[in-house]
Amino acid sequence: PSSLSFRTHTCGQLRSHHVGEKVTLCGWVQYLRQDLFVILRDFSGLTQVLIPQEESALKAVLCDLSVESVVKVTGTVRKRPVGQENKVTCYTQFCKILIRQCSILKTK
Repeated sequence: PSSLSFRTHTCGQLRSHHVGEKVTLCGWVQYLRQDLFVILRDFSGLTQVLIPQEESALKAVLCDLSVESVVKVTGTVRKRPVGQENKVTCYTQFCKILIRQCSILKTK
């Protein structure tokens, strides 16, 4: 199967009209930020993935990822709070993914 069959959307596809939808994304870890977010990258763009602070096992897995690890994440698209929109001009600036499931496909 192709890598596209693992996902419902690409990182660059998500828009504000996807808020509330359950999605699955695959990509490379661009970087981790403050043990709160993973920036996930694929051929189409970047998406911010929110690490759930209340799920310690999932948080431990995500915070231990190295840059360029390949992961598959499933979660719900959330709207970013007003004032926290990504200032960079990108289509995913108004949404993020609240992760509920993660599979590590390859580590660096």
